[in-house]
Amino acid sequence: MRSQYNMLGTREVLYIKGETLMEIGDLLTVKEVAEIYRIKEDTVYSWLHYNQLPEQLYRKLGRKVVFIGSAVSDWFYNGAELRKRTAIKARKEEVC
Repeated sequence: MRSQYNMLGTREVLYIKGETLMEIGDLLTVKEVAEIYRIKEDTVYSWLHYNQLPEQLYRKLGRKVVFIGSAVSDWFYNGAELRKRTAIKARKEEVC
């Protein structure tokens, strides 16, 4: 994976095997997602905690969650369906 920086300062792009993966400016924090869609940060964290959001919307970097802006936008405009809430205890049992 390599990144390319446009010297005009307009964008930085990640490439994998010659294909554009995403623009760096496309990444959003939990706070930014909450502000854009006018919901509480706690709501976003709850969706993450109960595994209700599709995995293609975000990546975890250690404990930090980073959203892919274009994926979140597409998800929102296509109905923003949440998955059924998964019980925490049930998920732990599946892992063991």
